[in-house]
Amino acid sequence: MNSYYLTIAISAYLYGAIPFGFIFTWLFTGKKVYDYSTRTIGVANTFTVGGKKAGYLTVAGEASKGLLPVFIVGSLFQIPGPVLMAVFFALLGTSFPVFLPGKYGKGRTLIGWTTLFISPYTALTIAVIWICTAVAFKKASIAFQISSLCYPFFLYLFGGRISYLIFGVSVIIVFFIRSGRHNDDFKKNRIFDRWRKSSGNAKEKTEG
Repeated sequence: MNSYYLTIAISAYLYGAIPFGFIFTWLFTGKKVYDYSTRTIGVANTFTVGGKKAGYLTVAGEASKGLLPVFIVGSLFQIPGPVLMAVFFALLGTSFPVFLPGKYGKGRTLIGWTTLFISPYTALTIAVIWICTAVAFKKASIAFQISSLCYPFFLYLFGGRISYLIFGVSVIIVFFIRSGRHNDDFKKNRIFDRWRKSSGNAKEKTEG
């Protein structure tokens, strides 16, 4: 049984380490995504550097890092522990990839899609918290910190197992290691400024 867990962990890590953002940005633009903007290889930076096609394909790739463990490992075990372990090792692969040492994604897409399937109520609650705090403070970094701190609590509340709590705490530890103001995608790419500008233009057209 231990050999099964080891095989699952290694396989999940290696798949998680595949740099989809780097691959698709390079295919569509010839650019190395980590040389621009926030210098990460995640979804948000891929949209900025590689464009929509590279971005959407990266979303699919990053989501698969969490969904494949959920469906494949979930079909082999009747308890959530092995599934959560596999997803966590996929997150480690994304955040600390062996294929591009020193370059990384933040794993939010991976965890977001995983949570949507293993605990839909948690995903919905965290999304509402993020949106409300982002709108209130106009800072994605604050919204991220608050919603991340809430994540283990709601995962345990709706999941009802200690394994969910351990998983949630482990996830936010990795998140906080790999996230910071220096690579805040929303701030760096002026996402909120664009939203306000779009809202202002729409309001002017309506009034006009």
